[in-house]
Amino acid sequence: MICDKDLSANHSFYQRHSADYKPYTFFSWAQPWIAWMGLIGCILVFCFSSATWWNTPVNFTKVAVAYAAVRYFLNVASLTTLANSES
Repeated sequence: MICDKDLSANHSFYQRHSADYKPYTFFSWAQPWIAWMGLIGCILVFCFSSATWWNTPVNFTKVAVAYAAVRYFLNVASLTTLANSES
């Protein structure tokens, strides 16, 4: 690769097989709980978004809105996290 020469010469702590490399993941200590909270949050958003199905006939538009709400929620959450990490 193009960067291999400079990476191996100057920054061995970024190479996984180097003795200087130390893996680091922010919030790795809470990882299973973060994933479960995300899954539960998506299920809750889907349940509230699908509330229009409960008492009326289901059609394609209602299903599309429920799935789009979950996708919209994930996009907003991702953008909010990104904006907070940059500031």
